[in-house]
Amino acid sequence: MIKREASGSAAAILLSEFFDKHLQRGTGNAGNTMKAAEFAEKSGLLPSTISELRNRKRLPKRHTLDTVENTFFPDKGRRANDPAYLEWQEVRAAIENERKPNVYDPDEKRFSLRQAWDLMTRPITSRVTPIVRFTNTQVDAARDQITARLTGNIFILPMPDWFIAELEADAYLRDRYDIHAYQDLTGNAALEDLFKSMPIAEFPELLAYHSSAYAHLVLETLKGSGSYLPYNKKKIGLCGYRQVQRSGRQEGVFLDLDLYETDYFTHRVMRRVFLDLRLSRPTLFSETPAPYEVMPYLRYFTTSFGMNIVATTRHSQGRRFYMTRLSARQGNANQHGLWHVSANEGVSFDDVIDGAVIMGSVVERALKEELGVCYHEPTDETLWFEFAIDQRNLEPYISCLVHLATDRDAFYRSKMHLARDDRREFQDIRDFPFSEQAIIQMLVEEPNGVDGFTSYSLNILDNILLRGLAPRRHD
Repeated sequence: MIKREASGSAAAILLSEFFDKHLQRGTGNAGNTMKAAEFAEKSGLLPSTISELRNRKRLPKRHTLDTVENTFFPDKGRRANDPAYLEWQEVRAAIENERKPNVYDPDEKRFSLRQAWDLMTRPITSRVTPIVRFTNTQVDAARDQITARLTGNIFILPMPDWFIAELEADAYLRDRYDIHAYQDLTGNAALEDLFKSMPIAEFPELLAYHSSAYAHLVLETLKGSGSYLPYNKKKIGLCGYRQVQRSGRQEGVFLDLDLYETDYFTHRVMRRVFLDLRLSRPTLFSETPAPYEVMPYLRYFTTSFGMNIVATTRHSQGRRFYMTRLSARQGNANQHGLWHVSANEGVSFDDVIDGAVIMGSVVERALKEELGVCYHEPTDETLWFEFAIDQRNLEPYISCLVHLATDRDAFYRSKMHLARDDRREFQDIRDFPFSEQAIIQMLVEEPNGVDGFTSYSLNILDNILLRGLAPRRHD
């Protein structure tokens, strides 16, 4: 069994995020509730202890948890009405659950590997909303059943005036961070449709707060010496979808996706707003099979749309599939250190021809940029699974399985020399036998269970098992 350090555990990640959000550290976090020095003085904890907890070096014991809780929330009578306290309760529960000892009971009921998978993956239902499952897993499914097009709509948030002034005053900064004309999806520069569609009165203030906070973070990073500087290029979001029956076609699953143009500044700010609202107003994003109809404001939050891929290669003892661990440099903090898919990539303008998105182009680009692999038909094939929304980050995506004709050794050579994005996005990549036994065993042996995986990877692996696409056992 693999021993997981605290730095890679879900509980340590949640605790680190809580400290980053509620303790001031640098100009990027200006406006948080308490400075680190003040917290150390009030709590009696050593600064080195706070640093270890904040940087995921270890998990706190019960008495330290009590100290942290009483320092952040000294007024017990008002805790229940504090959104930050509800967030803390989630963090504390994750830490306490991780510290529970595993006691062997000889009378405990035994389960088959497949039953263990079904029981352990129950939590995925609260993390993923499946919308359309493709019943046809032929290679041509993307061309025949999935249509995605740019609608011509644009959603760009305005940057704070002080931030624009900083960029325009420095040629170096201006060349590295683009400024785009702002408007909502109706073309209104005052963002009237955006504000009107939101069912909460304080949304403009919340948006302004996160816009300023993220701008501070970007400016601090641009002026620093980091290897991976932020950028603000255009990207593509999802504003809705339709399930239609093609005229003159036999009955089947058909999906039309409507996409819009946005940018990375808008994406990052709306992601911050969503994570804030998910804690304070969780009913705003309730699970439903028709999310864009029930929640019309959702289109302003789904500022990305992408492809998630599990890839397999040939091997003398049967096919192998590949899983990665996400790097801390990857965008979503709640996914750092977790087992993830082989490759994932957002839909780009490079994939658009005459307003239509070529789904095969997204797959080819993801494999080339993240794994260094060139995709060739018909020797390589893609099986399309599902259109779904990840609820933790509100990201819509399509999942698929790609069988590559290359072998394992050639795959690793290509990745080493040709992959462009893997060093930034992955901290590790491993291959496993492509069998039901190995897939289920990987989950069973993961110390953190489903919490050690992204929902994207579990979604694809579950589809592989559901459809019987992997042999029962490996040689």
